[in-house]
Amino acid sequence: MSGILPTFVTGTTVADIQKQLQSAGKATDDSVRQCANIDQATRAAWGLFYVSLQDFVSQDPSFWGAGAQTDKAQALQKTLFDWQTRLSKTCALATPIEDPGPKPNPAVDQLVLVLKWTAVIVGVAGGAYAIGKLVELAPHPLLPEHHS
Repeated sequence: MSGILPTFVTGTTVADIQKQLQSAGKATDDSVRQCANIDQATRAAWGLFYVSLQDFVSQDPSFWGAGAQTDKAQALQKTLFDWQTRLSKTCALATPIEDPGPKPNPAVDQLVLVLKWTAVIVGVAGGAYAIGKLVELAPHPLLPEHHS
């Protein structure tokens, strides 16, 4: 998810990620099956991950569990990316490897920076104003008068 504000997720959000995971996972699995250079331990570990991926994408997305399902989907996207990166060192993959991490957005980064410094300036000015008002309200001792 990107931007300053949080993203509202629904069952449709989950379904879209599930489709992407299913497609990328199947293409990666097909590449693993065709690759002779993968050792048995790696092939078995991939197989276990792929079963868990298939289990997730076969679940019906729900509105009520969309947040948790989206968290799970994003974790699976990251794990799939890690697997694809690892497997691509040994075999040619039939699918492009896409990093699911946040994409840099210079406009949003600049806006966040401006908002942060604006908040700091407002906070300092507000604090100085409040201290000034407290000083005005505090009782002042009578100063001795000077007689010349």
